[in-house]
Parts: sequence; structure tokens; C-alpha cells
Amino acid sequence: MILIRAQGLKHIFRVCGQYLIELKHFLKHNITNDLLNLNQKITKSNLLYNSFYQYLAKLTKNVLVIILTYFN
Repeated sequence: MILIRAQGLKHIFRVCGQYLIELKHFLKHNITNDLLNLNQKITKSNLLYNSFYQYLAKLTKNVLVIILTYFN
């Protein structure tokens, strides 16, 4: 009877271990994908941020040129 219980526990631990391994692979894969997606979103937002400030700098330069031309 003790042997049957020990074999049952061994089977339970084996199944639990397999589930933990699968869970680890699942989480690793999904977290990696989430981090890659986040990195892509940050890169896109940085590009938008930089292009907006480049546009703003050109606009400011043009406004300053107009103001300086007007006052000269």
C-alpha cells in the first residue's frame, strides 16, 4: 500500500514538473514577445517624437526669419 502511494506521488510530481516546465517555456516566450513589442512601440514613439521636434525646430526657425526680416 505504501509502495502504491509512493508511485502515485512520484507520478503526481512528474506531472507537476512537466507542467512547470511547459509554464516556464510559455512565460519565457510570451514575455520575450511582449518585450519585443514594447521595444518596437518605444522606437516608433521616439521616431515620432524626434520628427515632431524637427518640425517644430523648422517652424521656429521660419518664424524667427519672418520676425527678423519684418523688423529689419
